[in-house]
Amino acid sequence: PIEFANNSEEEEEEEEENFKPLEGSTRHMMAVETLLAELVNNNYDACRRIPSSFIRELSRAIAEYHLTDMKDLSFSPILDFFVTICCPCDQNIKSNQSAITRTLWSSSPTLARLRSTFTANKFCKSLEIHLDIVNGIATGIGKSVPHYLRRVDRCIVVMYAVIRGNSDHAGGEAKQVSALQAEPAELTVNNVTDIICMLLPVPPMPREDDSLPAQRTSCKVLHRSTVSLFKILSVMLRVGTVDKKYFSSTMVRSMLEDEVRLMLSIETDKWAQGLDDGSRLDMMSSAMLATGSIIDCASRMGIRAEFIGENYETLFGAAGGDDEAPAPIYECAMRVVNGRVGDAPHHKHHHRGGGDTGDNGNVEVNPNVASLFKAATFLVSVLKANSGADSDRDSFSTVAGSVDDDVEAANANARDIEAKEKEVDAFMVLPNEDDVLDEIELARAKGNHEIGGNGLGPGTTAATQWSYFTHALNTNPKIETVLQSRRFELLEFLENAHEVTGCPLEDADSDHESDEEGSEGGASAHEAKKSNVNGVGAVTISWEDIVLRCVTYVRVQQAEGTFSEKTGICVFDLFRTHLQKARHVKEKRGNVQHSASLTVGDLSPRQLAHFYKCQAALDGYGVMEIVLETIASDDPDSKMSPLVHRAIELAIELQVGGNKVTQASVAKYINSQNGSKLLGVIHGRIANTSKMLEVRRAEKANTGYTPPNGSLLLGMGDTELMLSFLGAVCEGHNNEVQNLVRVQPHTATASTNVLMDCIDLLGVICSVNENLDTLGRHEVGLISKCVDTLVEALQGPCKANQELVADSAAILSVNNILASDLSAHQIPREERIICKCKAVLLVHACLEARSGGAAGDHKVHKDIGASLEPRNVDRFFESASIYIEAENHQKHRPNALGLGEKAVHGIIHNSVEGLRLDSEQETHGEEEGSIKEELLAALVTLDMIAKELAAVPDFAEQARPDHNAEVQNDFLDKYVGYVEVCWDGRIQQVSFPIPIYADYFKESSQHKFLQTVDLDGPEKRMKQLAKESLDMISEMKSIYTNSRNSVFYLFMHRNIVRVKRVLYCVVVILNLNLLMAPPHLRNILGVLHSPDSSSRPYLLAVHYTIALSSITALGYIVITGFLAYTEIPIVIREIDQLVQESEEKVAAREMKRSEFRNWGAFNVWIYALVFACMLMLMHQANYPGTPGLHLNRIWWVLVVIPWGLVAVRNFYVVPDNRPVRCFCIIMDALVLKSFLRNHIILMFFSIFGLFDSVHFSLMLLDVFNIVPIMGEILKSITIPGAKLLSVLFLFVITIYIYAAFGLDYFEGEFDYAKDDDNDDNLGCHSTMSCFWLIAYQGIPSGGYIENGMIPANNRMDSYMARVMYSLSFFVWVGVVLFNVITGLIVDSFTELRGASEERAATLADECFVCGLEEQEYDEQIDVGASFVKHVAQEHHWWSYVLYLAYLRDKEQTELDGLESYVLGRLKVSDFDWVPRKTCYSIQVLAVTPPKAATAV
Repeated sequence: PIEFANNSEEEEEEEEENFKPLEGSTRHMMAVETLLAELVNNNYDACRRIPSSFIRELSRAIAEYHLTDMKDLSFSPILDFFVTICCPCDQNIKSNQSAITRTLWSSSPTLARLRSTFTANKFCKSLEIHLDIVNGIATGIGKSVPHYLRRVDRCIVVMYAVIRGNSDHAGGEAKQVSALQAEPAELTVNNVTDIICMLLPVPPMPREDDSLPAQRTSCKVLHRSTVSLFKILSVMLRVGTVDKKYFSSTMVRSMLEDEVRLMLSIETDKWAQGLDDGSRLDMMSSAMLATGSIIDCASRMGIRAEFIGENYETLFGAAGGDDEAPAPIYECAMRVVNGRVGDAPHHKHHHRGGGDTGDNGNVEVNPNVASLFKAATFLVSVLKANSGADSDRDSFSTVAGSVDDDVEAANANARDIEAKEKEVDAFMVLPNEDDVLDEIELARAKGNHEIGGNGLGPGTTAATQWSYFTHALNTNPKIETVLQSRRFELLEFLENAHEVTGCPLEDADSDHESDEEGSEGGASAHEAKKSNVNGVGAVTISWEDIVLRCVTYVRVQQAEGTFSEKTGICVFDLFRTHLQKARHVKEKRGNVQHSASLTVGDLSPRQLAHFYKCQAALDGYGVMEIVLETIASDDPDSKMSPLVHRAIELAIELQVGGNKVTQASVAKYINSQNGSKLLGVIHGRIANTSKMLEVRRAEKANTGYTPPNGSLLLGMGDTELMLSFLGAVCEGHNNEVQNLVRVQPHTATASTNVLMDCIDLLGVICSVNENLDTLGRHEVGLISKCVDTLVEALQGPCKANQELVADSAAILSVNNILASDLSAHQIPREERIICKCKAVLLVHACLEARSGGAAGDHKVHKDIGASLEPRNVDRFFESASIYIEAENHQKHRPNALGLGEKAVHGIIHNSVEGLRLDSEQETHGEEEGSIKEELLAALVTLDMIAKELAAVPDFAEQARPDHNAEVQNDFLDKYVGYVEVCWDGRIQQVSFPIPIYADYFKESSQHKFLQTVDLDGPEKRMKQLAKESLDMISEMKSIYTNSRNSVFYLFMHRNIVRVKRVLYCVVVILNLNLLMAPPHLRNILGVLHSPDSSSRPYLLAVHYTIALSSITALGYIVITGFLAYTEIPIVIREIDQLVQESEEKVAAREMKRSEFRNWGAFNVWIYALVFACMLMLMHQANYPGTPGLHLNRIWWVLVVIPWGLVAVRNFYVVPDNRPVRCFCIIMDALVLKSFLRNHIILMFFSIFGLFDSVHFSLMLLDVFNIVPIMGEILKSITIPGAKLLSVLFLFVITIYIYAAFGLDYFEGEFDYAKDDDNDDNLGCHSTMSCFWLIAYQGIPSGGYIENGMIPANNRMDSYMARVMYSLSFFVWVGVVLFNVITGLIVDSFTELRGASEERAATLADECFVCGLEEQEYDEQIDVGASFVKHVAQEHHWWSYVLYLAYLRDKEQTELDGLESYVLGRLKVSDFDWVPRKTCYSIQVLAVTPPKAATAV
């Protein structure tokens, strides 16, 4: 339970430590709560529609959330929601109150803390602190003030709502009052009265000039809480059980005499004189209501006379009393009933609760005034009522008899209990909601920094706060995903309508089987079909039927002129959601399935084909036609209707990604009779906006900047939507439609040049440089959208459109945009940057595919060169480069909202910030990076433009005072890459921004590629480069991501070679130490743990070994972890990509699932397995009772088992389930990643060496991983491996043959130990023993088999046989076989060295990309270029890898014509875009002009 802070210093310090600003999910939750509260604010229809089940579940969820995260519900904005739906002016909403009550007072242990928040004790403590703040005892901003004090009045109002729940049921309120009076709330009548007595008199509102903000806030809280407590008391007295002692208590008498009477006397007197400002009306009405309820309750309990007698002077006053004494309560009530001078009679209109001033003479009445009159009437009626109390004083009847007829009527109604309760309910409404600003919390969050710019400040209106909040809400991807998924549920049902309609009895089993095979929603569809009551012969409804019916309906309604806008919106939203669903993917997180939106560039080829198919299918049913008809029917001179708005959005969605089919339908419609209407509507919208902007420009010239009016804002919004439609029509470089927006040759009417309208619109805004410095955000957004549309209309290229734009005022507008600061004092920097980047892209689109040796002779170049000023280009280049450099050297600080330049504070800010932070904190760095990438791309484009225009005199001869060629070149060399592309018969120089991960590719990987690539022709080289570039890019991205996440990983990546060398030096020192150590120190850990007398003198050497071995073990563990962290993600990506491609092939029926497994992988391995088994059986048969040989074990461990694992891996061609996937990842990492595998083995040796130091010696083999030449030596052995194995087999055969003959002829002449005179060593008595003897002594001696036999002499009978036996073995083994092995290795090494030298010569003398040799290059170019520069800059193979990475990362819809061309060629493995035997320098500087460029 929350314990409110005292003023002790210890608790103050603890309170300060526990205070934490709201972050993350807490702010997100509060944002949702604030939204709910605002949605139902003053919207009683919304309250009425909220089901009680929703309220119940929401209450439980909110309660559980706050118990775990916020620890206190009293600070939650959800209380505003509860209050609004439980206490609206419409008193017919009872189910909501009931649901809240049942939840709050549930016996569930989960809600124990929640219930403990709503206690009288806590209300009293919190309100005491507010009183101290108002009176200046506490500062209000100190440590001892909890940040949730402001919400105590919300808790009290919720209590008021709770006790009124179920008031339409008999005993409903009484039950809830009883629940509140019990534990833990203990909100009894005595406690409520005691709190009211503590608060009264409520302090007056302090003045701003001599009070703190917290004092004013606390005063408002006290006022609202007192009003609510009065109302709670009145309901408790009306429906609850009260002890008679309560009415005779000093507390009640003191409240009525000293507090209520005094307050009513002063306030009603002010009110009657018209001096009251209206802020205390609710206090007076609630106090009168409570007083009347006390008297009425006393009357029901039969003690009315006694109570009035004890409080007569307070209620009616003393006879002949003092004039200066406070007026009695009855007189105060009568002041209100009689009304103020000049007021209309209350009884004539108070039952309406207000009205409008009109011709009928009715006067508008303030609702608070009406409530005050009703409360006064109720109090008067209760005081005047005669309940049979004989002991009432005589003066009471005398005074009461003077009441007028209206009061008599009220008295008669008051006697009827039912009518009286209805009358009470009629004015039991909430007090007026003042937007009480939490200035205490604001001061904490604000940190004494003023909020400026576009942020929210203390003076911000509620409407502005709400607009900020809704903006953040609408742009939050989490909420959008949830809402989208709900729409998709309905759409899923409609798309599978054929499964739940039609005959329920036919093919039920087959349907069920197909459902089980994986169709989504199959089980539910089967159950729905089983429960279908349509019977046999029912009609099957498919998705196609639904679409056709909708299209037919819209066509008929459009033809008849009775088209319903509401129905049309539903139809268009249905189709649009269908397309959005087609580019969403479902992913499972935990047990919840989420749907993520994908852009066209993120879709896989199969998903993209499915999306295009959905677009084309809707177009085939006529959806595009009815959409265009709807747009064409729009009136451009009036406000755009929601129906047309939805139609344009659907038309855009139908063309997302540049679908040629839907764009062809648009072209067909434009060429039809109605096409002129459509273009006329677009022309009218753009022209009207242009006119309004011209008027606004003239006004700003006279008055300066003023916010645009509502009409202009609507016009700009409609125009932006139209421009988006035009951009979608031209998207994908559709040349036919691009020309149609300029001229319509097939229409009967005159052509409408919509492209010129866009140019004129851009000119209206940007033609005057001074106008650009007074723009608003909406106007800058309109500029960006207009430029986007023009770019889409030019790229591809569309040469006629290029000429039109270049010859128009559009380039001058671009020049002005680059020169202007674009209202830097009003518009965020990022928006201005993006606008300028798009302007640069427009110039580049005009020059697309127009480069060449005589580029300056083109008219387009001349037109652009005449309008574009180089100094503005230099200025933008300088500012952009400074921005990029600053971003690279500065840490990103996340912007809380993304809604302005500065942070936003306050309760609404907390909600918005939390709402945005949850979704944006993770991606904030990516968003900042994307702005930097856009800016860098603009600089790259600007560099290409400058090169294109270098030959134009009007551009090249202009003064450039800020131009610094050296600085610009240094910057471009750092961030920009260059390639050359063969396009349209000419070589194009292409600049592109180098990806940020380009520096993270390992040099070893580059060297490996150059050593393995097939150099037989440029075509093969480039094809292999394109194929392996995927792995290269993946490796770079993986290393880049890991380096950003870990500084240690970045250090290891940059210093892995140095770390390896240092570690190997430690290994060498370790083995030197072991070389000097005695043999009984092999078990290092054993000696260290239990040293004996022989090992104790060597403990220092043992400690050296322990220290060195620990360093090596730690080093190899770190290196192995680093390699695993680098290599395994690449293996995982390759496997996942294989699975995805295989699944797509299965879906396209290009592959069968049975091909996911390859049983042929075990064919060869089975032979080895059979051989191993037969070897074991033969050993047991020939050596009964003898344990197996080590050779048998070695065969199993080194051959059978590893070979079997490899066979299992080859069996799983496509790892399509989790266990198989994990197995394949491990096997691929061990088999394919040799560097990782070797270090895993070395890591184990470094650990096992502690138990047996002999393993440390194996670590010296790490030299093969460090010294490149050692790798070459090893490769000279592994390359002829098959041949060496064949020779080894000859060795085995030879030894076996000589062993067999030796046993037969020289059994007793073999000698195992020639230096030993023991005769037991003579002779070998089995073929196996002879085999091992010859292998052990004959082979190592170079084929001299006599080393294993007794000396021979000519006196022996077998002398000649021994000579032939030994000599033949020496010649065959010692001369032939050993020389064969030496020759194979030497030839392999020589071949490798020759191939390496040849490869190095080829790479040095021949261009990797185009195949041009140095001599050929020099013959074609006399001066101005060099072959070294050509290879290093123009055609560097690594630049093409980065260019492919750039193209694959770029959004597909943002590609220009050349980039789309290159990607299109790559998809079909066509490399005619790669120059062959030529380059741009040859094209420009050639001695003899070359023929048309050829490609690979």
